[in-house]
Amino acid sequence: MGERVCPRCNRKPDIPFIRGICARCYVEREIKLQQRVVVPHCPLCNRYMLSGRWSQYSMKEVLKSVALKLQRELERLFRGYDVYIKLDVDDGGEFTAVISDSHSSFRWRPDALLEVKHQICPDCSRKIVGHHAAIIQVRGIGGPLSRSEKESILELLDRLPQKVKGSIVEVKEVKEGIDIKVSEHSTARSIASRILAECPGTLKESYKLISRSGGEKKTRLNLSVRVSKPVKKKALVEYQGELAIAEWKAGGRVELQLIPSNKRILLDARESVSRIREYTGELEEVEIIGVSTDRVFFIKRGELEYDEVDLKSVIGAPEKGKKAFVVIVGGRRLLAILD
Repeated sequence: MGERVCPRCNRKPDIPFIRGICARCYVEREIKLQQRVVVPHCPLCNRYMLSGRWSQYSMKEVLKSVALKLQRELERLFRGYDVYIKLDVDDGGEFTAVISDSHSSFRWRPDALLEVKHQICPDCSRKIVGHHAAIIQVRGIGGPLSRSEKESILELLDRLPQKVKGSIVEVKEVKEGIDIKVSEHSTARSIASRILAECPGTLKESYKLISRSGGEKKTRLNLSVRVSKPVKKKALVEYQGELAIAEWKAGGRVELQLIPSNKRILLDARESVSRIREYTGELEEVEIIGVSTDRVFFIKRGELEYDEVDLKSVIGAPEKGKKAFVVIVGGRRLLAILD
Protein backbone atom coordinates (compact mmCIF):
# COMPACT_ATOMS: atom_id res chain seq x y z
CA MET A 1 0.00 0.00 0.00
CA GLY A 2 1.39 3.41 -0.97
CA GLU A 3 1.68 6.44 1.25
CA ARG A 4 -1.57 8.12 2.16
CA VAL A 5 -2.31 11.45 0.53
CA CYS A 6 -4.40 14.04 2.32
CA PRO A 7 -7.19 15.07 -0.11
CA ARG A 8 -7.38 18.50 1.49
CA CYS A 9 -3.73 19.63 1.33
CA ASN A 10 -2.50 17.09 -1.31
CA ARG A 11 0.46 16.20 0.88
CA LYS A 12 1.77 12.89 2.14
CA PRO A 13 2.42 13.81 5.76
CA ASP A 14 3.86 11.26 8.17
CA ILE A 15 1.25 12.13 10.77
CA PRO A 16 -2.02 10.51 11.91
CA PHE A 17 -5.12 10.70 9.70
CA ILE A 18 -8.54 11.49 11.16
CA ARG A 19 -11.75 10.98 9.16
CA GLY A 20 -9.77 10.63 5.93
CA ILE A 21 -7.65 13.78 6.21
CA CYS A 22 -4.37 14.50 7.99
CA ALA A 23 -4.38 15.63 11.61
CA ARG A 24 -3.07 19.10 10.62
CA CYS A 25 -5.98 19.74 8.29
CA TYR A 26 -8.44 18.18 10.71
CA VAL A 27 -7.58 20.50 13.60
CA GLU A 28 -7.57 23.52 11.26
CA ARG A 29 -11.03 22.68 9.89
CA GLU A 30 -12.84 20.93 12.72
CA ILE A 31 -11.39 21.91 16.09
CA LYS A 32 -12.70 25.24 17.35
CA LEU A 33 -11.18 25.16 20.82
CA GLN A 34 -10.45 28.82 21.58
CA GLN A 35 -10.26 28.07 25.30
CA ARG A 36 -9.71 30.94 27.72
CA VAL A 37 -9.01 29.49 31.14
CA VAL A 38 -9.40 32.01 33.97
CA VAL A 39 -7.63 31.29 37.27
CA PRO A 40 -8.54 33.64 40.15
CA HIS A 41 -5.59 34.94 42.19
CA CYS A 42 -5.83 36.83 45.48
CA PRO A 43 -3.12 39.55 45.59
CA LEU A 44 -3.47 39.91 49.38
CA CYS A 45 -2.62 36.35 50.44
CA ASN A 46 -1.05 35.17 47.14
CA ARG A 47 -3.40 32.19 46.85
CA TYR A 48 -4.96 30.77 43.67
CA MET A 49 -8.34 29.13 43.26
CA LEU A 50 -8.36 25.77 41.48
CA SER A 51 -11.39 23.48 41.31
CA GLY A 52 -13.27 25.83 43.63
CA ARG A 53 -10.58 25.78 46.34
CA TRP A 54 -8.28 28.62 47.43
CA SER A 55 -4.76 27.50 48.39
CA GLN A 56 -1.04 28.34 48.15
CA TYR A 57 -0.49 26.77 44.74
CA SER A 58 2.75 27.31 42.84
CA MET A 59 2.55 28.55 39.26
CA LYS A 60 3.74 25.10 38.15
CA GLU A 61 0.75 23.53 39.94
CA VAL A 62 -1.59 26.09 38.37
CA LEU A 63 -0.32 25.33 34.85
CA LYS A 64 -0.53 21.59 35.47
CA SER A 65 -4.16 21.90 36.61
CA VAL A 66 -5.09 24.02 33.58
CA ALA A 67 -3.33 21.59 31.23
CA LEU A 68 -5.28 18.69 32.73
CA LYS A 69 -8.56 20.56 32.18
CA LEU A 70 -7.69 21.30 28.54
CA GLN A 71 -6.59 17.72 27.93
CA ARG A 72 -9.98 16.45 29.10
CA GLU A 73 -11.67 18.83 26.67
CA LEU A 74 -9.45 17.63 23.79
CA GLU A 75 -10.11 14.00 24.69
CA ARG A 76 -13.83 14.77 24.43
CA LEU A 77 -13.38 16.37 20.99
CA PHE A 78 -11.34 13.44 19.67
CA ARG A 79 -13.40 10.71 21.32
CA GLY A 80 -14.23 7.88 18.90
CA TYR A 81 -11.11 8.32 16.77
CA ASP A 82 -8.17 5.94 16.98
CA VAL A 83 -5.73 8.54 18.30
CA TYR A 84 -4.13 9.40 21.64
CA ILE A 85 -4.02 12.95 23.01
CA LYS A 86 -1.38 14.32 25.38
CA LEU A 87 -1.17 17.97 26.41
CA ASP A 88 1.97 19.63 27.78
CA VAL A 89 2.56 23.15 29.05
CA ASP A 90 5.86 24.98 29.47
CA ASP A 91 6.83 27.44 32.21
CA GLY A 92 5.66 30.33 30.06
CA GLY A 93 2.12 28.98 29.79
CA GLU A 94 2.41 27.77 26.16
CA PHE A 95 0.31 24.65 25.51
CA THR A 96 1.36 21.90 23.10
CA ALA A 97 -0.87 18.96 22.19
CA VAL A 98 0.52 15.72 20.76
CA ILE A 99 -1.88 13.67 18.60
CA SER A 100 -0.53 10.18 17.97
CA ASP A 101 -1.56 6.79 16.64
CA SER A 102 0.35 3.51 16.45
CA HIS A 103 2.59 4.78 13.60
CA SER A 104 3.14 8.53 13.92
CA SER A 105 2.43 11.70 15.86
CA PHE A 106 1.58 15.34 15.25
CA ARG A 107 2.44 18.30 17.50
CA TRP A 108 -0.08 21.11 17.58
CA ARG A 109 -0.49 24.33 19.56
CA PRO A 110 -4.17 24.63 20.51
CA ASP A 111 -5.73 28.07 20.69
CA ALA A 112 -5.77 28.20 24.48
CA LEU A 113 -5.04 31.11 26.78
CA LEU A 114 -4.39 31.15 30.52
CA GLU A 115 -5.61 34.32 32.20
CA VAL A 116 -4.80 35.07 35.84
CA LYS A 117 -7.56 37.26 37.23
CA HIS A 118 -6.99 39.27 40.40
CA GLN A 119 -9.79 38.62 42.86
CA ILE A 120 -10.00 39.07 46.63
CA CYS A 121 -10.59 35.66 48.23
CA PRO A 122 -13.39 35.17 50.82
CA ASP A 123 -10.94 34.94 53.74
CA CYS A 124 -9.27 38.24 52.86
CA SER A 125 -12.67 39.83 52.24
CA ARG A 126 -13.71 38.87 55.76
CA LYS A 127 -10.45 40.30 57.10
CA ILE A 128 -11.07 43.60 55.32
CA VAL A 129 -14.52 44.01 56.87
CA GLY A 130 -13.41 42.49 60.19
CA HIS A 131 -15.88 39.59 60.04
CA HIS A 132 -15.02 36.45 62.00
CA ALA A 133 -17.00 33.30 62.71
CA ALA A 134 -15.00 32.27 65.78
CA ILE A 135 -12.73 33.73 68.43
CA ILE A 136 -10.06 31.92 70.44
CA GLN A 137 -9.37 33.55 73.80
CA VAL A 138 -6.04 32.32 75.16
CA ARG A 139 -5.61 33.00 78.87
CA GLY A 140 -3.47 31.68 81.70
CA ILE A 141 -4.66 29.22 84.31
CA GLY A 142 -5.00 31.19 87.52
CA GLY A 143 -4.03 34.54 86.01
CA PRO A 144 -3.05 36.50 82.88
CA LEU A 145 -0.35 35.33 80.49
CA SER A 146 3.13 36.70 81.08
CA ARG A 147 5.09 38.44 78.33
CA SER A 148 7.17 35.29 77.63
CA GLU A 149 4.01 33.16 77.50
CA LYS A 150 2.40 35.55 75.01
CA GLU A 151 5.52 35.45 72.86
CA SER A 152 5.45 31.65 72.89
CA ILE A 153 1.84 31.63 71.67
CA LEU A 154 2.60 34.21 68.96
CA GLU A 155 5.60 32.17 67.81
CA LEU A 156 3.38 29.08 67.64
CA LEU A 157 0.86 30.98 65.47
CA ASP A 158 3.66 32.10 63.17
CA ARG A 159 4.61 28.43 62.58
CA LEU A 160 1.11 27.49 61.40
CA PRO A 161 0.74 26.38 57.76
CA GLN A 162 -0.08 29.21 55.37
CA LYS A 163 -3.47 27.67 54.65
CA VAL A 164 -4.38 27.91 58.35
CA LYS A 165 -2.91 31.40 58.79
CA GLY A 166 -4.99 32.56 55.82
CA SER A 167 -8.14 32.06 57.91
CA ILE A 168 -6.92 34.21 60.81
CA VAL A 169 -8.70 37.57 60.66
CA GLU A 170 -6.89 39.23 63.57
CA VAL A 171 -4.48 38.45 66.41
CA LYS A 172 -4.77 40.90 69.28
CA GLU A 173 -2.82 41.08 72.52
CA VAL A 174 -5.01 42.03 75.47
CA LYS A 175 -4.16 42.51 79.14
CA GLU A 176 -5.20 38.96 80.11
CA GLY A 177 -3.75 37.13 77.08
CA ILE A 178 -4.32 36.84 73.33
CA ASP A 179 -7.50 36.95 71.21
CA ILE A 180 -7.43 35.20 67.83
CA LYS A 181 -10.28 35.93 65.42
CA VAL A 182 -10.81 33.23 62.79
CA SER A 183 -13.07 33.08 59.74
CA GLU A 184 -14.05 29.39 60.07
CA HIS A 185 -15.15 27.16 62.95
CA SER A 186 -13.11 24.13 61.86
CA THR A 187 -9.90 26.16 61.50
CA ALA A 188 -10.45 27.80 64.90
CA ARG A 189 -10.78 24.38 66.54
CA SER A 190 -7.64 23.22 64.71
CA ILE A 191 -5.65 26.22 65.99
CA ALA A 192 -6.88 25.65 69.56
CA SER A 193 -5.82 22.00 69.34
CA ARG A 194 -2.35 22.99 68.13
CA ILE A 195 -1.96 25.37 71.08
CA LEU A 196 -2.97 22.67 73.56
CA ALA A 197 -0.67 20.15 71.87
CA GLU A 198 2.30 22.27 72.98
CA CYS A 199 0.98 23.90 76.14
CA PRO A 200 -0.69 22.30 79.18
CA GLY A 201 -4.22 23.63 79.30
CA THR A 202 -7.97 23.21 78.96
CA LEU A 203 -10.56 24.06 76.31
CA LYS A 204 -14.20 25.12 76.63
CA GLU A 205 -16.59 25.86 73.76
CA SER A 206 -19.58 28.18 73.78
CA TYR A 207 -21.68 30.13 71.30
CA LYS A 208 -22.56 33.81 71.47
CA LEU A 209 -25.69 35.18 69.83
CA ILE A 210 -24.67 37.89 67.35
CA SER A 211 -27.97 38.75 65.66
CA ARG A 212 -31.44 37.47 64.93
CA SER A 213 -33.11 38.00 61.54
CA GLY A 214 -36.38 36.50 60.36
CA GLY A 215 -36.33 33.88 63.06
CA GLU A 216 -32.78 32.85 62.12
CA LYS A 217 -30.07 33.14 64.76
CA LYS A 218 -26.50 34.07 63.91
CA THR A 219 -23.94 32.91 66.45
CA ARG A 220 -20.19 33.13 66.94
CA LEU A 221 -18.07 30.28 68.29
CA ASN A 222 -16.08 31.16 71.41
CA LEU A 223 -13.13 28.90 72.28
CA SER A 224 -11.76 29.55 75.76
CA VAL A 225 -8.23 28.14 75.99
CA ARG A 226 -6.58 28.18 79.41
CA VAL A 227 -2.87 27.38 79.36
CA SER A 228 0.13 27.39 81.65
CA LYS A 229 3.60 28.30 80.47
CA PRO A 230 4.52 26.44 77.25
CA VAL A 231 7.27 23.93 78.01
CA LYS A 232 9.51 21.43 76.30
CA LYS A 233 7.97 18.09 75.39
CA LYS A 234 10.02 16.50 78.18
CA ALA A 235 11.64 18.12 81.21
CA LEU A 236 13.00 17.37 84.67
CA VAL A 237 10.57 18.64 87.32
CA GLU A 238 9.73 18.34 90.99
CA TYR A 239 6.47 16.67 91.96
CA GLN A 240 5.51 16.85 95.63
CA GLY A 241 9.17 17.00 96.61
CA GLU A 242 10.27 14.17 94.29
CA LEU A 243 12.33 14.37 91.11
CA ALA A 244 10.48 13.29 87.96
CA ILE A 245 10.61 13.34 84.17
CA ALA A 246 7.52 15.12 82.84
CA GLU A 247 6.20 14.46 79.33
CA TRP A 248 3.47 16.77 78.04
CA LYS A 249 0.65 15.10 76.12
CA ALA A 250 -2.19 16.42 73.95
CA GLY A 251 -4.83 18.44 75.78
CA GLY A 252 -2.34 19.64 78.39
CA ARG A 253 -2.11 16.33 80.25
CA VAL A 254 1.25 15.45 81.79
CA GLU A 255 2.72 12.01 82.37
CA LEU A 256 5.24 11.84 85.21
CA GLN A 257 7.95 9.22 85.61
CA LEU A 258 9.17 9.43 89.19
CA ILE A 259 12.89 9.03 89.87
CA PRO A 260 14.21 6.59 90.95
CA SER A 261 11.08 4.45 91.48
CA ASN A 262 9.98 4.67 87.79
CA LYS A 263 6.38 4.97 88.99
CA ARG A 264 4.19 6.70 86.39
CA ILE A 265 1.44 9.23 87.17
CA LEU A 266 -0.92 10.96 84.72
CA LEU A 267 -2.10 14.48 85.63
CA ASP A 268 -4.67 16.68 83.93
CA ALA A 269 -3.84 20.28 82.97
CA ARG A 270 -4.99 21.91 86.21
CA GLU A 271 -3.23 19.34 88.39
CA SER A 272 0.01 19.81 86.44
CA VAL A 273 -0.04 23.57 87.00
CA SER A 274 -0.64 23.30 90.75
CA ARG A 275 1.58 20.31 91.57
CA ILE A 276 4.58 20.49 89.23
CA ARG A 277 7.52 22.77 89.94
CA GLU A 278 10.60 23.49 87.89
CA TYR A 279 13.57 21.42 89.07
CA THR A 280 16.15 23.75 90.60
CA GLY A 281 18.65 21.17 91.82
CA GLU A 282 22.12 20.64 90.41
CA LEU A 283 22.22 19.14 86.92
CA GLU A 284 25.20 18.03 84.87
CA GLU A 285 24.64 17.62 81.13
CA VAL A 286 26.58 14.79 79.45
CA GLU A 287 26.67 12.91 76.14
CA ILE A 288 26.38 9.13 75.88
CA ILE A 289 29.35 7.68 73.96
CA GLY A 290 28.67 3.96 74.32
CA VAL A 291 26.32 1.29 75.69
CA SER A 292 27.30 -2.25 76.71
CA THR A 293 25.20 -5.10 78.07
CA ASP A 294 25.25 -3.70 81.60
CA ARG A 295 26.97 -0.29 81.48
CA VAL A 296 26.41 3.14 79.91
CA PHE A 297 29.45 5.29 79.13
CA PHE A 298 29.26 9.08 78.89
CA ILE A 299 31.48 12.11 78.69
CA LYS A 300 31.03 15.43 80.43
CA ARG A 301 30.94 18.62 78.41
CA GLY A 302 34.40 20.09 77.93
CA GLU A 303 36.21 17.00 79.27
CA LEU A 304 38.09 14.16 77.58
CA GLU A 305 37.82 11.42 80.20
CA TYR A 306 34.68 9.30 80.17
CA ASP A 307 32.56 8.11 83.08
CA GLU A 308 30.07 5.28 83.45
CA VAL A 309 27.01 4.00 85.35
CA ASP A 310 25.28 0.64 85.44
CA LEU A 311 22.08 0.19 83.42
CA LYS A 312 19.98 0.02 86.58
CA SER A 313 20.92 3.65 87.25
CA VAL A 314 19.66 4.87 83.86
CA ILE A 315 16.22 6.48 83.44
CA GLY A 316 15.17 6.33 79.78
CA ALA A 317 16.51 4.59 76.67
CA PRO A 318 20.30 5.00 76.34
CA GLU A 319 21.74 5.38 72.83
CA LYS A 320 25.08 6.60 71.58
CA GLY A 321 24.99 10.33 70.83
CA LYS A 322 22.03 11.14 73.09
CA LYS A 323 22.19 13.94 75.64
CA ALA A 324 21.51 13.09 79.28
CA PHE A 325 21.68 14.59 82.77
CA VAL A 326 23.52 13.28 85.81
CA VAL A 327 21.41 13.78 88.96
CA ILE A 328 21.92 12.77 92.58
CA VAL A 329 18.85 11.32 94.32
CA GLY A 330 19.17 10.01 97.88
CA GLY A 331 22.94 9.85 97.52
CA ARG A 332 22.63 7.72 94.38
CA ARG A 333 23.97 8.92 91.02
CA LEU A 334 21.47 8.50 88.18
CA LEU A 335 21.53 9.21 84.45
CA ALA A 336 18.27 10.78 83.18
CA ILE A 337 17.63 10.75 79.41
CA LEU A 338 14.99 13.14 78.05
CA ASP A 339 15.25 12.41 74.28
